[in-house]
This record gives sequence, structure tokens and C-alpha cells, in this order.
Amino acid sequence: MTILPASAVPADALREAFNASFADYLLKFPPFDGAAWQTFLQRQGVDLAMSRAALRGPVVTAFLLTTPRTHRRTRVSVMGALPLERGSGVAAHLLDEAIADARARGERRLELEVISTNLRAVALYRGRGFEPVCELHGWRAGPGWPGCRPWGCRPSAMNTGAIPIRHR
Repeated sequence: MTILPASAVPADALREAFNASFADYLLKFPPFDGAAWQTFLQRQGVDLAMSRAALRGPVVTAFLLTTPRTHRRTRVSVMGALPLERGSGVAAHLLDEAIADARARGERRLELEVISTNLRAVALYRGRGFEPVCELHGWRAGPGWPGCRPWGCRPSAMNTGAIPIRHR
């Protein structure tokens, strides 16, 4: 396995790995085409040079995308692995690299979010010293609902159970 900066990997290979990694995930993402992928990266503020991709030959098998923040903080925006790579240790290796990189840059915090029912991910993050900070809630809106502003939403009855975790 080779670990590279995500900026050194073809954009389509990273996008295909993302699509495959999240095809069976708890939250359903529609598969991204090239333009939607670029929009996603921009909206997340992803820095591909700070991010990492794991490859077996030419295939991206796992990735960890990071976003620089103010006040010497970095956010793990998203990480994923192809279904056959889950449990192989590659996610732990990518996270260990992200922690080491953040420390080398003098970051004070490394932050991320996880769906609380994703027990494998929660165990990985806790095992690396991350701690729950607060709970997030999911929101949704139906098209044309009265009182719903263009970017506003009404809370759903369902809590996603996501918790941001901060590494000390």
C-alpha cells in the first residue's frame, strides 16, 4: 500500500473511491460526477495537499480529506475506505498520519464528526484519543414548505446522532 498526498492522485480516481466508499453508507450521497465532486471539495474547504489517499497499485482504496481552519485547527472533512478495505487498518494508518501532520504543523486541535451509530469509526477515533464534544442534529426541508427560506430547513424528528470529536 502506498500513501500519497491526495493532490498527487488523479481527481477521478479520488472521486470514484469516494463514490464507492459511500455507496453503502448510513447517509446516502448521490454519486458525484466531476463537476459535483469539485463543488463538494470547494464547499468543504478541502486542501488536497494536506489530505491523504491510500493506493493499492493505481486504485485509491481509502482517503482522508482535511480542511484547514482558523486558530491552528484542522478538520478531518471526510474519510472513507472501499468496502473490502474496511477493517484492514488503512483508516487507522491514514488517521495516524493526519494526527502526525497536524502536530508537525503546530496545530492545537484536530476535529471531525462521526455518526454515533458507526461504531467501527467511533472506536477508531476514541482509540486515537478523540473525545466527544457535542451532538449534531440532522435537518431537512421539503420543497415549497411554507415559511422555508431558500437555505432554511425545518428540523426533522430524527437526530442523526453525529458527534464532533476533537483530538487533544
